[in-house]
Amino acid sequence: ASAPIVSDIVPAASSTGVLKSASIRVVMSEAIDPATVNAANVALSDPNGTVGTTLTLTEGDTVLTLTPIASMAEQTRYSVRIKGLQDRVGHVMRAEFVSAFTTADTIPPVTLGTSPAAATSGASIFTPIRITFNEAIDPAKFGAATFTLSGPGGSVAGRLDFLFGNT
Repeated sequence: ASAPIVSDIVPAASSTGVLKSASIRVVMSEAIDPATVNAANVALSDPNGTVGTTLTLTEGDTVLTLTPIASMAEQTRYSVRIKGLQDRVGHVMRAEFVSAFTTADTIPPVTLGTSPAAATSGASIFTPIRITFNEAIDPAKFGAATFTLSGPGGSVAGRLDFLFGNT
């Protein structure tokens, strides 16, 4: 008989936009000895270290679910490491399995400032209008229809540029 291996993982390796409340589902190639499913052999980590999880073995001991005790952080890379699991007859995984995913950025950007300031009078018609955000903006998600400038006569034609690291 062969040693157990990870045959599937959700979220998939290199996934992005994963919900902060997601659990990680690991499908093994064969039934696993429940005694080997522990924090030393199955871990979720972020850039600060190991993340507390509950570990559940289901579906005939072939599916392992890692459920973070607290919500995961926004737009953070997480790694799942699995090693040392044994099947029911004692065959040990031959190699450590590692997979990573990134959680979603669900907090919208905040406007930190505008220039010229709101209700400014006497600004030249050639003055660029700048909006500064607290985080980088993805230009692919924003276009001219997202931002409009209007004056007494209605919409004002202009150009939309993303500068300074798209912030």
